[in-house]
Amino acid sequence: MKKLLLSVFTILFLFASCEVETIDVAFTDDHQIDNPSDTVFSVLGILAHVQKVADQMVVLGEVRGDLVQLRPDIVDEEITILSNFETNIPTKYNPYREFYAVINNCNYYLYKAPADMYREGENIFARERAAVSAIRCWSYLQLALNYQRIPYYTTPLLSFSDIEEVANNPSNLKSLDEL
Repeated sequence: MKKLLLSVFTILFLFASCEVETIDVAFTDDHQIDNPSDTVFSVLGILAHVQKVADQMVVLGEVRGDLVQLRPDIVDEEITILSNFETNIPTKYNPYREFYAVINNCNYYLYKAPADMYREGENIFARERAAVSAIRCWSYLQLALNYQRIPYYTTPLLSFSDIEEVANNPSNLKSLDEL
């Protein structure tokens, strides 16, 4: 019995330590959002990313409160940066990458989930699509409030070359007013 368990753990360890190099960000052929159970799980994944961002937004909001006075001997430099509204400096409390993870997942959902699927005269995905659109809008709003000019895109970025193209194109930068 011990030999069997040792063999199983060895095999699991060997497979778990394998590295796979790829330039794809998402595997579009493996995941089609074309039925209600797929869309529910996709929305739950988006909400999991939103939860990470929301936790960081609580810290950001509390630090910038009117009645908060920071003591430099206790508070680290990143909290001081946030409380002084120095938004162009990324910190662990306002990482833009988490926001873009939410946005890219929303874009993927809106791109893949059919907008014209009806059951008994009712659009099946209308409510989910509206919720995902609202989450994407909120994410862009938070980014614009924190960083002034941000890359804006509405198509899912599925490879590193797509990401570089959007990030390096100055016409994609939008301010809060433009959003």
